[in-house]
Amino acid sequence: MVTAKANQLPEIDNFHSDMNGSNQPIDGNVHSRTNENEIFEDICNYISTCCCCRFGIDIGGSLAKVVFFNPKETTSDELVTLQRIRRYFGSSQGYNSTGRCDAHLEMPNCLINGRAGSLHFIRFATSALPSFLAMARRKQFPVDINRTICATGGGACKFEREIRENLGIRLHKTDEFDSIIYGIPYINQYNSDRECYFLKDPLDDLKCTKVAYDFSQPYPYLIVNIGSGVSILAVHSRDQYSRISGSSIGGGTFLGLCSLLTQCETFDEA
Repeated sequence: MVTAKANQLPEIDNFHSDMNGSNQPIDGNVHSRTNENEIFEDICNYISTCCCCRFGIDIGGSLAKVVFFNPKETTSDELVTLQRIRRYFGSSQGYNSTGRCDAHLEMPNCLINGRAGSLHFIRFATSALPSFLAMARRKQFPVDINRTICATGGGACKFEREIRENLGIRLHKTDEFDSIIYGIPYINQYNSDRECYFLKDPLDDLKCTKVAYDFSQPYPYLIVNIGSGVSILAVHSRDQYSRISGSSIGGGTFLGLCSLLTQCETFDEA
């Protein structure tokens, strides 16, 4: 058993990175940009001009997950950047064919570092990241912007050097389990009805219903975190937990077997 104290993760109110958001929804009504040079130019402009928006990334073994904060109130100087963001994230061509913006997961009316806004969630195959970094090398991406973003997952270590050298971005790495322990109460605070529930009559397809769960006094509780592998955590308090079990067999194995049996290539297809 490994016992840890989540004392290395910054408080949510102090969460910092270097992008900007807007009070406009991310939508798909944008011009398609399929030319590689145009897409990469958008990305370069996006990263190099963003100054105060918050986002974080979890680079897993199979998927990279991005959370993007969209503040409600913006300055006039931020609007140009916001247009680039909406054009980039609003188009699937902007972040490759495996990328998805999960609109149904959007969390409105969140508060981060004193600013109200919404959280948007984006995912894409981790296997696409090396191609983007290789493109950055070929096109001599400017590396003097000296940005820092929060990152977790195994890929935060695996790709740290390449991201720093090719994009000029430094990763502030946080422990994956710490991120989960701090993230669950935060999500519950703003999204409790959708995220904290149990299934009543789960074995009866006709009667099975979601019932809201009171998460105000949850300790102790178990987390079964299913990614490429599986980890089971016993959470004792807001900042203390124990990893009590786990397995390397998880989502990665599931996708691999489905790919062999059905020729599918993505988790959605599986």
